[in-house]
Amino acid sequence: MSTLVIGTLLGLIPDVPDWEGNLFAAEYDPAMLGVALLESGAETVIYAPPRDVLVAARTAYALGVAAADVGIPRIILASSMELLAGYPRNWRVDARWKPMADRYPNHTLPLWLAELSLREIARATNLRVSVVRLPYPPTPESAEVLLQATKDTER
Repeated sequence: MSTLVIGTLLGLIPDVPDWEGNLFAAEYDPAMLGVALLESGAETVIYAPPRDVLVAARTAYALGVAAADVGIPRIILASSMELLAGYPRNWRVDARWKPMADRYPNHTLPLWLAELSLREIARATNLRVSVVRLPYPPTPESAEVLLQATKDTER
């Protein structure tokens, strides 16, 4: 299975190719992105959105639509544990917990919008979306977690 990394983790995951295309939201046309994804040969895309609201949301939307249209079965979204910062630190928070929309820091809004965009595309298509919430800033272990997620076929 081949994996492609798009976004702010470029170069941090060894032995996984980065997509070298521009990530400016104004240039993101799902049809053009679909052609680029097909040419890459990727079966899984890891997307790490930037901390810019417009770019993160538009890129997530275009990437989700393009992947679904060209038959790429899975996107792994590299998000952040910061989205769960509204919960008390002594609570055990697991994968079933949802971000508290009124309590997360503003700099995490792009990540939340990317999660929502991809979730809705997954609901309407056959695209599988996995969200992996990492510490911020990403650590060397973050790359290992993302690579493990590409091997996890049940998510």
